[in-house]
Amino acid sequence: MPVLSFAPLPSECFFDEDLHIVVQGVCAGQQVRVQAASAGANGNVLLSEAVFASTGDTVDLRQCAPAQGSYTGVDDMGLFWSRTPRPEESVSFPVPIDADPMVITLCAQVDDGPAVSHAIRRLYFDDKVLRRKLRDEGLVAQVFEPAAPGIYPALLVLGGSGIASSWLWL
Repeated sequence: MPVLSFAPLPSECFFDEDLHIVVQGVCAGQQVRVQAASAGANGNVLLSEAVFASTGDTVDLRQCAPAQGSYTGVDDMGLFWSRTPRPEESVSFPVPIDADPMVITLCAQVDDGPAVSHAIRRLYFDDKVLRRKLRDEGLVAQVFEPAAPGIYPALLVLGGSGIASSWLWL
């Protein structure tokens, strides 16, 4: 009997990194439900799901479109961008959801069998970048700079009152 699992995935990766999500240990014809969940704001959970009709012993999200779910079409990162906020008490998720909103937990389940999960912490930057918060006479800012000494280009981003931002290379 095959054992359900995710093909190896990192426990941390950068926010803009695509992940190759493959569910292993399935049999042709089985329904495979894959969910992604993370902590959201105000007691909500960000949740997405996709149900795949297995045609072999794996479900590869780079090659398979879900039969139903939060997104349509073949999209290896569909579970990440299609998460929507739901009240925590209304969410049925097979494993505990990490309180850190940057940790997304993937969960796969075949038919009504046991679920398998894998948590991935998404990073905006690593220890090669230093972050300083500036608060001075009404100025509120964050400065990100390389940890290693040297001469680097600079980018200034000014947030707007809506979704628009302005930026300037210095």
